[in-house]
Amino acid sequence: MADKELVLFDHDGGVDDYLATMLLLTYTHVELLGIVVTPADCYINAAVGATRRILDLMGRSDVTVAQSTVRGLQPFPRDYRKDSIIIEHFPNLNERDAPVAPLADVIGQQFMIDALRRADRPVTVLVTGPLPIVSGSGSPARVLALVER
Repeated sequence: MADKELVLFDHDGGVDDYLATMLLLTYTHVELLGIVVTPADCYINAAVGATRRILDLMGRSDVTVAQSTVRGLQPFPRDYRKDSIIIEHFPNLNERDAPVAPLADVIGQQFMIDALRRADRPVTVLVTGPLPIVSGSGSPARVLALVER
């Protein structure tokens, strides 16, 4: 069997991103290196919590979630961002007291760079939110040089 496609996912905590996370987790040809959450369409703590709980629900508590400190240039209005709080409190995501999927001990920008450097083959970076995570990493050229697509 061929190597699985390496994917690093970056999202901004919108409802569409949670659905994209669940869909991505169903792909048997993908090895998910981790998920970075960027605070743009969300309240970051709720979005990170919801993402970790979705990973647990989908049986992928092995996937690490990292919290970016790079904000979107024009974050969504509060009414849109509060969806992350609503999702985090869905009953089926709260069957455990706390999420099991690990939270990275480094900020999202560093997590992205580290994951790309550790990869033994090209990586696809799937970004469904804004791109400040790349520019906020300190050197966009350094990050992009490690990305396949």
